Amino acid sequence: YYALQQLPKKLETLTLPEYAVYQNLRAATIGFGAREEFKDPSLLSRGTDWQNEIFRTAPMHNHQINISGGSKSMKYSLSGGYMQQDGIVFGSDF
Repeated sequence: YYALQQLPKKLETLTLPEYAVYQNLRAATIGFGAREEFKDPSLLSRGTDWQNEIFRTAPMHNHQINISGGSKSMKYSLSGGYMQQDGIVFGSDF
């Protein structure tokens, strides 16, 4: 058989501008000023979605063969298999 594996559900995370807004609100709540790099969240890119960087859709396949036979006085059986499974986390192949 051949199949594809993938992460069932990604966690919901903040974009970099959303995180900057959160940090600014948090800083204001506890009486601190905004951090310099977060002062204007509109200048920030979306940032890196680390789940996309770590997880992937990965293939897996499994093959089996079995041969058997014989006569009244002798029987034989030969079987073998092959399996390859790439992990959904980069570098975790089996």
